[in-house]
Amino acid sequence: MDDETDSTLRTCKHCHVSKSLSAFVTMQGGTGRKHKCKLCRNTERKEQFAAGVGEYADWEKTKKARRDAYVKKPDRKQTRQERYEKHREWATANREKMNKYARDCRLRNIERYRENQNARQRLRNFGKRNGERISALALDAMLDAQRGRCWYCQKKLHKYHIEHRIPISRGGPHHLSNIVISCPPCNFSKGAKMPWEMTNPRLF
Repeated sequence: MDDETDSTLRTCKHCHVSKSLSAFVTMQGGTGRKHKCKLCRNTERKEQFAAGVGEYADWEKTKKARRDAYVKKPDRKQTRQERYEKHREWATANREKMNKYARDCRLRNIERYRENQNARQRLRNFGKRNGERISALALDAMLDAQRGRCWYCQKKLHKYHIEHRIPISRGGPHHLSNIVISCPPCNFSKGAKMPWEMTNPRLF
């Protein structure tokens, strides 16, 4: 199918296969898409790298130049701070644009957003009833510490539950030291079991 017949498809000029636009690299500046698909570009680059031709003809020299340029930067920490301050200034001056971007992200991931909100609300309600409140910042830090993975099965989290390692019904405290983040299947299968009673326990 040609580009003219369906604007959501494009034909790769190398393999002559019609693919969705997401299979093509966006040109610098966002003015369009490359004519070769990502698969053909990656294959071609691997062949060029193995043969030492094209953009990899002087690869060792290029690597050394990049490494030297990296080392010669005077203060990378200061540069990061400057970028941070510049971003803060831009965000303050473009608050409406930032809010629109946040709304669009929320709408694109509405199910995940609702699941996260519900999980946090359940934990807050539990904390209110039991004299302990877990903040959203603490949950975010815990998710970062687990690298966005389930505590038990180590799979990447798309939806998550707040889980007590030692169940409340078996004397476990509602405290950060007893809370981990797990995927829904692990939380449901664990139920009121102790961690070592699970099929694949993970003990620390």
